[in-house]
Amino acid sequence: MKIGKTRNRVFAAGSAALFTVLLAFSAASPASMAEPPSGDPLAKLEQARQAEAEAAKSVDEIEKSLADITKSFEAVNMEAQAAEYAYADAYSNLLVLKEQADKARKDSQEASEKVAVAKKELGQLARLLYTSQGSLSSLKPYISSDGLATVEMQNVAKELFGARAESKMLNFQNILKVQRAIEARADQAEKQQAQAAKELEKQKIESQKKRAQAEEQKKAVEARRAMLIDKLAKAKNTTAEAAAEWQREQERRAEEARKAAIAKAAAEAAAAAGQQSGSGYPAGGNSSSWNPKYPASTGGQGAELGKQIAAYARNFLGIPYVWGGTNPRTGLDCSGLMLNVYRAFGINLPRIAAQQRYAGTHVSNPRPGDMVNWGWHVGIYIGNGMIIHAPYPGRSVEVSPIWGSPVFVRVT
Repeated sequence: MKIGKTRNRVFAAGSAALFTVLLAFSAASPASMAEPPSGDPLAKLEQARQAEAEAAKSVDEIEKSLADITKSFEAVNMEAQAAEYAYADAYSNLLVLKEQADKARKDSQEASEKVAVAKKELGQLARLLYTSQGSLSSLKPYISSDGLATVEMQNVAKELFGARAESKMLNFQNILKVQRAIEARADQAEKQQAQAAKELEKQKIESQKKRAQAEEQKKAVEARRAMLIDKLAKAKNTTAEAAAEWQREQERRAEEARKAAIAKAAAEAAAAAGQQSGSGYPAGGNSSSWNPKYPASTGGQGAELGKQIAAYARNFLGIPYVWGGTNPRTGLDCSGLMLNVYRAFGINLPRIAAQQRYAGTHVSNPRPGDMVNWGWHVGIYIGNGMIIHAPYPGRSVEVSPIWGSPVFVRVT
């Protein structure tokens, strides 16, 4: 049948698509599921990103394949529905045929009864003929149904019975014809009924089988899709964790580099201060003996004045940090250092760092002598990305690299 052939072609196409999809995914490289190497955050991140990309690709492919399988399933389902409709029609026809067959059998039974009546009437006619004309033995072959089954014998009977038997014989002959026609119709109806039932059973079984197989295929692809989506979610989590670990590693390295730079700058500053007869503060000596080694001013202005301010700030290297301190002989905090340095050049500043942030003009490219201000901390820029500042309790005025995102304030 046309419906069955179309359904077979669609189902075969869907089966081939499913087999191709599952084979492709089952053959995927296990490397994507391997554990990342330990000890190398960047390698972990790269491998996590690769695994995530592979998982995303697999999801895209399974989505496309699921769309194809769903399309095939819908076609098979439509064919199955058509078969079910055909089943309903065939069943309806089957009921009609059964009714026809039952009626044919009933009609045949009635015809048989009429034949029996006709035989009885012929018998009566034969007895009448015997009574009036002669022997009954010559009529025996014509009274049985077999004897009257042929046209020739019926004609002989007509000649023997005469005109009085004519109408009875014609009636009997018509009844036999009706009986045979009814029996033939009943036989044909029974054959049609059996054939329809057989075809109906075949279509129903085929439809159920194809639909069940199509549903299994669709479920298999949907299960694979769910697994791949879960794998993609886990890969994304792994990537996020690897990225966070790599970020922490970068921050750790940056902190180590910053500390190393501070230590190097401090060592270089100490060496430079020693070559220039040291700072104005004697290491390990009496703070009351502080005596600046660098002049406060030579009459410069602008950039030249800034260089003089930066040079003068070196006089304060080594002075201990003291919270709220403004006297270099007893100790300084960060803003107290600014007060002492800039006041030597006739520049008066507010007391605290947050106020000093607005004591001049903000610039994008600092030059020596500019303030470097974070709002909560402040220092003096001396060039090459370095500042002189009083850091925190337990430390002394020192040279350090700039960090973070301060503002640069020009007061010269």
